[in-house]
Amino acid sequence: EGDYRTAFMGKWHLGPLPYYYPEHQGFDINVAGRDYGAPGSYWYPFEGSWRIPTTPGLKVFKESPISGKEGDYLTDRIMDEGDRFIRENAEEPFFLMMSLYAVHSPLQGKPEKVAEYENIPADQRQGDPRYAAMVETVDDGVGRLMHALKEEGIEENTLVIFTSDNGGFAKATDNSPLRANKGSNYEGGLRVPVIIKWPGVTKPGSVSHELVTSSDYYPTILAATNQPKRPQQHLDGVDLTPVLRGQGTLDRESIFWHYPHYNQHPENFPAGVIRKGDWKLIEKYDTGELELYNLKVDIGETTNLANKEKRKTRELLTELSAWRTKVGADPMRPNPLYEGN
Repeated sequence: EGDYRTAFMGKWHLGPLPYYYPEHQGFDINVAGRDYGAPGSYWYPFEGSWRIPTTPGLKVFKESPISGKEGDYLTDRIMDEGDRFIRENAEEPFFLMMSLYAVHSPLQGKPEKVAEYENIPADQRQGDPRYAAMVETVDDGVGRLMHALKEEGIEENTLVIFTSDNGGFAKATDNSPLRANKGSNYEGGLRVPVIIKWPGVTKPGSVSHELVTSSDYYPTILAATNQPKRPQQHLDGVDLTPVLRGQGTLDRESIFWHYPHYNQHPENFPAGVIRKGDWKLIEKYDTGELELYNLKVDIGETTNLANKEKRKTRELLTELSAWRTKVGADPMRPNPLYEGN
């Protein structure tokens, strides 16, 4: 849109062909975006068989998402294409979304990097050396793209957003002092870093404590590039540019999550969540249990205040329920075929 050349590169995992790949959802270019969320392998030819959790005994073969040669590492190959895209489109407006498969299972880091982390005494490690090596390779790749922007003379005219979709994997890292991990509604699953670099607008080294969520990026990018808003598409997100410009706070008190199903990650359960200021309420859909935390004094979510702070609990539960109705959130329904354990 707006004469911008658009490209998606990496993990898509939002539906199969023929209708749901990036090129059918508004992107001019799709590099390595497939219907699966984890690659068969991070090493060329990037293929592998995976067990299907819902159908015991059956496997799916994951084909290579991208070309390469012997010895190629998937993160680097996708970064190759990102680097090329930047350099080939530096003279015109472009939007590039790098959604790397890393860091995600299978845990496969570059041997030399894994060895560096294996040399750290076990009691001083944050987690699995393979996972740490994968994180470092992502960091190297981000630096490479930033270098490309600089070399092409467009670093000062490019908005960069760096973030993640969820917290660290329970079997590979430690999210302390946050509770739990990827797949959980506790802070270890929900709270992620976000760094926004907008030369001439954001102040280097500045920190904002505004609550933001990933649905905010779409309207923010539209505003930053002087594109018309598309409220029928960004239903929940708000434009962050007033905060980025240092012109005030967001006209929003609360953010919400709706997760009406199970997954296999630790400390997971179907739930609705509202965060309002320092307060966070979790409503467990399968049991009806409520959990209330004051994150200002209890970032680790150790003390459930739902019974002690009944007025605050009722206030947040009412707001969470009203939000679900407003957005038409699908309710959690019992499975009539479930036979129990």
